[in-house]
Amino acid sequence: MDAHQEVTSSLPAQADRDALVERILHSGPFHRSPRQRELLRFIASEQAAGRACGISEQHIGHHVFGRAHGYNQAEDNIVRVAARQLRVRLQHYFEGEGSGERLVVEIPKGAYRLEFRFRECVPGPAPERAAATTSRWRSWAEAMARPASVFRALGLGLACLLAGYLLGGSREAGHPPQKAAEAVPPPAAIEELLPGSRQVNVVVADTTLILLQALRGRVSNVEDYARHSYLLTPASDESEGSIPDLIGKMPLTSLADVSFIAGILRGDGLLRDRVRIRHARNASSRDFLTDDAVILGGPRVNPWAELFEPQFNFRFRYNNVGPGCFLNQSPKQGEQPQYGDCRLDDSGDYARIAWVPNGSRTGHVLLISGNSAPATESASDFLLAPGSAARLLAVLGEKEFAHVESFELLLHVPHPAGAPLEARLIAMRTHRVAAL
Repeated sequence: MDAHQEVTSSLPAQADRDALVERILHSGPFHRSPRQRELLRFIASEQAAGRACGISEQHIGHHVFGRAHGYNQAEDNIVRVAARQLRVRLQHYFEGEGSGERLVVEIPKGAYRLEFRFRECVPGPAPERAAATTSRWRSWAEAMARPASVFRALGLGLACLLAGYLLGGSREAGHPPQKAAEAVPPPAAIEELLPGSRQVNVVVADTTLILLQALRGRVSNVEDYARHSYLLTPASDESEGSIPDLIGKMPLTSLADVSFIAGILRGDGLLRDRVRIRHARNASSRDFLTDDAVILGGPRVNPWAELFEPQFNFRFRYNNVGPGCFLNQSPKQGEQPQYGDCRLDDSGDYARIAWVPNGSRTGHVLLISGNSAPATESASDFLLAPGSAARLLAVLGEKEFAHVESFELLLHVPHPAGAPLEARLIAMRTHRVAAL
């Protein structure tokens, strides 16, 4: 039968169904998603065993996600969210690697079963799609060297427009227009570090703190900041309407943070749909208790980072309002006790990427901070780059992020003549999940 003619004369054989499911399980969209693989394999095996009628939300919640029998589905929607994500990943597979498949599998909305059908026509692989699936992933240095100037070229007007949208209070992230079908890129680290169905609170830096701290000569702590204390209200020797008072009323953020948000909004909708953007001034400690979170900037511009700073090996240190440096609490062989100069900014920029459990240990908090905007932006670029999930796992020496409890990466970003070069990993710390 011609490949371009509708094929409806017979149902696919079980062997063909099983083979298709195995190809999907080992494809790019599922490569770093163990729970999605487990969910698809469970539904397929139950259906093949003739138990399709018994596949319910409760059944999946217990056998796949470890929920107790009779758990409250109204309060815990993990199965519904995972099924929606699975439908999206299946669509990505058949638009990308599986574009040449004769057989297609789908999960109907509102159901937990697989429906197999023959394609009406099987398109030939587009040259650019074939090239995308066979090309090698870029090296760590190449990913880290992605030009930061792309976002600077947007101009100050666009940056202000984006900042006004982001910082007008707590808002849900919008949805960019749907793109035409294209080859699915390998997952970015940001997608795999913040998986699941939890809300992700992205807390952007409060850059007005730099000006206020320079004017007043001291750095705030998280307690003062949470109470909107002296940095956000006039000091005793200042009048209302003075320059410090006016600056304190401006909830601004950096272009590096706007760049990071733009990268998330362009990315996989599975993460984008769960993001809530908060300015540091509108955040609270509750944002880091049960939800996943991202904190952009170090304690100097985002005091909420101070909540986690004591547990790090590479800790920020500031000399009044200088650029800051990182202190190595327990130097290993070949490491320095300090990275950067707390008084002078002539030794390049440094950035730290840290991933630690949230307050209730039900999720994680990702902290991205540098002693300069270019350093923070370089670290953010790596986490957003396609394929960075696999590169990060290689650096950590693990096969899955589920095996890691927390980690710290310290990066060096040289910038001769003000132009940042490719970042280099110079030190790291990691903690594995304790064996049961």
